[in-house]
Formats: sequence, structure tokens, C-alpha cells
Amino acid sequence: MERQVGLSRMKINILSTYISPPPNTIEEKINDICKGSHQLRLMANSLRIDNTDISQYVLTNSNIRLTGAHIENVKDLIFSNLTMEIIRFQRDFFESACGKSNWICCDPDFLFFDDISSVFDADFDVSMTVRNSSNMPYNSGIFFIKDASYAHQFYKLQFEIIENNFMDNAQWFGDQLVLKYIIDNADYDKANDYYIFEGLRIKLLDADVFNYSPNREHPNLLVPPKVKVYHFKGRCRSYMKYFYKHYVDNEDRSVFWWFFLFIDFLRVESERKRLKHIYEAATIRHRPK
Repeated sequence: MERQVGLSRMKINILSTYISPPPNTIEEKINDICKGSHQLRLMANSLRIDNTDISQYVLTNSNIRLTGAHIENVKDLIFSNLTMEIIRFQRDFFESACGKSNWICCDPDFLFFDDISSVFDADFDVSMTVRNSSNMPYNSGIFFIKDASYAHQFYKLQFEIIENNFMDNAQWFGDQLVLKYIIDNADYDKANDYYIFEGLRIKLLDADVFNYSPNREHPNLLVPPKVKVYHFKGRCRSYMKYFYKHYVDNEDRSVFWWFFLFIDFLRVESERKRLKHIYEAATIRHRPK
């Protein structure tokens, strides 16, 4: 199934934060599977298939090079408060990004398989994805935000809520818990289908379409992605470059495509088994308190 390519004329800005893991850690080994700079490149290129007019912004503590991207180095990172620190960097970025609109704020490990510009046609300030999870039903991996001023307000609120309520989870999961707090304490506008929190109009999108990650984080390379946005988090990381190769960068698809796809399927499944002990060690984190 070949991707149907469109050309949206909408100007889109995309912001990602990439924090290089500390040396000699399990997280560094995971990062080496598909380095952050490579993820950022694949992600932006997949978005450009349908949206040629995009500007990519990256906040990072790493010395990375990315053609065409605006790189901003962050300082004074406190790793013990990692998720809270990322929100701080994003808050500060948007304080000086006035005048720019149509923002996608997402992790580096995403691929776009379809045109998402129509998301911005709806009436909202911030859109985020909802999934089937009782403890953390809203995922912070991707947000769609109409204007930089709304983005600054949104991240400022998140930082303050974590600071006042979730400091025990400031390293991991605080970014998920704060979203549940916001929706639980928001007013619901049934007529327009959005939540209102501190003046922000928040719309919910289906994660199975706009933030998809497979069960047990085990993609099937042989099945063409029927989603708009795919999140290669956790154990999905080693599959990202192969999905990009076969389902995004496929203009010169030959008659032997299925053969090469199957070979890569065997390769990535073998690689997944080889790296299983690394993935398992990386999932040993404190659950939300």
C-alpha cells in the first residue's frame, strides 16, 4: 500500500525537545538504537511529504546538526526533574515565539503517515490525545496548538501544576499526570466538544489515529500503517527507520519491494529479541505516586 501524497499549503511549525541521556546508562544504549538526531530528521521529513512549508525547531542539550532546523541549546538541566525541566524549556521557548501559529509540539520519535493540517481547522487553542488508560489517559507525546501565546500559557500552567502537585513525579510521569489534572478540573463545553481550563479551549483527539503506539510496543512492519501519526516510543524505537524506509520514502518502489520489506521484517524482529534485555532494564521506573 503506497502512501497517497498531498500538498497542503498550510504553514506549520513543529517543536521537539531532545535530551541526550547521561553517558553509560541504559537510556544511552536505547538512544543508540536510533539516535535523537536521526529521529528528528525522519520525523520532519515525514511531515514534509504533505506539508512542504514547515519550520522545525529543536530544544536540546546535545550538539546535533540538522539541516534546515532551528536548534536552541538548553542549559542548567536537572535530570532528577526531567519531565518538569522539558516543560520549562518549552514554556520559555514559547515566551519568545510570538506571532507564529499552527504548532505541533511532539517528541522526536514520531512519523506522520498522512496529512494532519485539517486538525487546525477545528475551533480550539490546544489539542491533545486521549487513550484507554485509567491512570494516565492523556499522552504528552504530541500536542496541536493554534498559536504561540496559547502554547506559552499551556506550558506555564503545566509547570506550575507539577510544581504544586506532582513534584514526586517530576522526573517521570509528571507530564502525564498534569494533563489528567487539567481535564479533571476543566469545564466541559458540550456544544463545541472542548474543555476549558484557565481560559484555554482544549480539544481531545483519538490517540489511535493521532498518537498511535501498538500494544506491548511491538509494531508489525508487514502491516501498512493506517493511522495519521505513529509514536515509536519505548520498544518501538528500533522499527522507526524501517517504517520510514518502506512507508514514507517509497517513491522509487521496485517490484522487489515486498521481498526487501520481508527481509527487513526478519532483521528488525531479530534485533528486537537481541535488545530485549536492554528494553526491560529501561522500563524499571518508579510508577506515579
